[in-house]
Amino acid sequence: MTDEQRAIIVDNELTKAFTFLSDAEKLAEMDMWNVVANRAYYALYHALLAMMIHDGYSPKTHSGLITEFGKEYILTGKFDVKYSRLLSQMRTIREKCDYDTFYYAEKEQMLPIITDTRVLIQLISDRVKTA
Repeated sequence: MTDEQRAIIVDNELTKAFTFLSDAEKLAEMDMWNVVANRAYYALYHALLAMMIHDGYSPKTHSGLITEFGKEYILTGKFDVKYSRLLSQMRTIREKCDYDTFYYAEKEQMLPIITDTRVLIQLISDRVKTA
């Protein structure tokens, strides 16, 4: 992959991240918390993918992305460990919302997650754009 191709992919992934985050915030206004969980998770997923591609990594699965994030960004101190917990929590909630018939995300649970997700996506965006 050329540097130009990599830059295009990173930009597209970040655009997708901010779009999905905006979708999550709009859905929150409609109290659609299960869908908020889905969009917030994927917003963060695409932001992390953008950063990893930018930095030369290429995770192939959600689990691979989470593992690589922990190994290359949390354990090295590039990001606070609270963001690893956020990602794990979001994945669990998203999976429950998508696949568990009896599980429903709630406003009190999701509002702080949306806030933390916005902060982390912005940190990732700033990191990628200044590197």
